[in-house]
Amino acid sequence: MGVLKSKFLRANKAEDACLERDDSRCVITNLPEIDVALIYPLSLNKGRSSAENKTYNNFWRSLGIFWSKDLVAKWEARLTDPSGTELCENLLCLCPNAHRYWGACYFALQPLHLRDDGKELITRFYWLPKVTRHTLQVRDKPSIPLHPYSEFVNICFKNADGSVRAMNSGDLVIFQTKDPENLPLPSWDLLQMQWILNRIGAISGAASSSTSFWDWDTEYEDSNIEFEYCEDEDME
Repeated sequence: MGVLKSKFLRANKAEDACLERDDSRCVITNLPEIDVALIYPLSLNKGRSSAENKTYNNFWRSLGIFWSKDLVAKWEARLTDPSGTELCENLLCLCPNAHRYWGACYFALQPLHLRDDGKELITRFYWLPKVTRHTLQVRDKPSIPLHPYSEFVNICFKNADGSVRAMNSGDLVIFQTKDPENLPLPSWDLLQMQWILNRIGAISGAASSSTSFWDWDTEYEDSNIEFEYCEDEDME
């Protein structure tokens, strides 16, 4: 019981820090109806059971096949704290629709610049291509769409004056904090890993599956909104 209590206290502390850092608003839409979303999912956390550890080890071993040992070690090092995924650096505030699109690889955030004082992190938003599983020539270069597909419920940014505009590929998403030590920004390394793996999930057709690529965890969510992907045969 003591272990569980300690676990939830750590989770609540990390969630509270994330909410304070992001001003309890979606970092993409600026809307106040939010989930506290994980960058690296709890489902891939290192657990106490052998089955959980096997999943964790297999995931990181697979990454080592495609990326350098140093890069993979750098990513994994962000999660070696006893808190595991329950870190402010692994959390960000997203509205429910953005959270589901994020988990299903419909968009990704490319980290661009981190200020030396740790108070600002600039990322770039990209819609990812809608791909169904089919034969593709190796020389064919995957494309990134500028605008969201018509069947998507558009993710819109709400301006201070109340006006809204649709999010397009290339838009900047800027994270800021007034206290880098106690309210740290999302981890550059974890966002970099997300940027790579979400694009792989999208171009491999993972987004056409009813199961999200990242398999987000519901421990931090109050929302019960369901997301269903719709195919459009006329869409190129």
